[in-house]
Amino acid sequence: KDFVINLFPWPSSDLTNERRSSRLLEEFGFEVLSCQVKNYIQCFDSKDQLRQTIRAVTPYVRYIPQEKHEDFFTDLEKVARDRQWISGEDVASLNDNSLIVHARKL
Repeated sequence: KDFVINLFPWPSSDLTNERRSSRLLEEFGFEVLSCQVKNYIQCFDSKDQLRQTIRAVTPYVRYIPQEKHEDFFTDLEKVARDRQWISGEDVASLNDNSLIVHARKL
């Protein structure tokens, strides 16, 4: 493998289900008004459309030599399928959980 994928997820241990809040934000002086996790599913018409979407939100692709882009996206898709972020074969769907927080600085 030529690429190491860096992921920086929000720490799930930070969320308190009973209060629907974020301890991390509260520690930094925010009042959490609402906090929820929503499942988001995006369907794509083709593998190329999926790759174009990934390219748009992955800024470090421009640092990878053009001749290695195919290998990079193949590796990335494999990891995403292993982690069940992508499902489907011919027409892929991207499954993602989004953390939606409304907060204000105290």
